[in-house]
Amino acid sequence: MLPAIANAQQSSPQSDRLFSLVSKRLQVMKNFAAFKALHHMPVEDLQREKLELAATAELSARYKVDPASAQDFLLAQVAAAKAIQYRWRAYWQTGNIDFTPPDLYIKLRPDLMRLNESILEALHQLLEVRGPVDDGLWPSFEKATKVPMLTLKDQKQLFNALKEVRLSTH
Repeated sequence: MLPAIANAQQSSPQSDRLFSLVSKRLQVMKNFAAFKALHHMPVEDLQREKLELAATAELSARYKVDPASAQDFLLAQVAAAKAIQYRWRAYWQTGNIDFTPPDLYIKLRPDLMRLNESILEALHQLLEVRGPVDDGLWPSFEKATKVPMLTLKDQKQLFNALKEVRLSTH
C-alpha cells in the first residue's frame, strides 16, 4: 500500500513524459484487444513477450538502464496490457466492437516497439535528472495512467515495478 504523501515531490518534465508514454502504451491495448478478438487470436503471445524482453535488454544497454530492472518493468507493463485486453474482450462479449482497429502487424506492433524504446529513453532521462522513482511521484503516475480497464491495483503494481528501475552500473 502506498502511503499518503504529505511532502510529495512535484513531477517534472521528465516524469510527465515517461508517465505519458506509459499511459499511451496502456491505452493502445484496446486496439490490440479488438484486433485479436476480431481475428480469433489469444491475448497472450509468449513468443512476442520473449522478443520484447530481448529488445528491452538490448535497448537498455543503449540507454544505460539496468537490464534486469528494465525487463521487470516491461513484464509489469505486459501484465497490465494483458489485463486490459482481457477486460475489453469480456466487455465486448455483451456487445459488438464498434470500431475497426489498426492492423496488428503493420501498425500496432511496430508502434509498440517504438513506444517501448521511447519509454526506456524517458526512463534514462528521468533517472539521470531525478534518481529512482519514489512514492512522491505516485499522484502524478496515478493520474497519468488512469485508463479504461486498468484497475488501481494494476496501477500500483506497475508503479512498484517502476520504482525498482535503476541506471546501469556498467
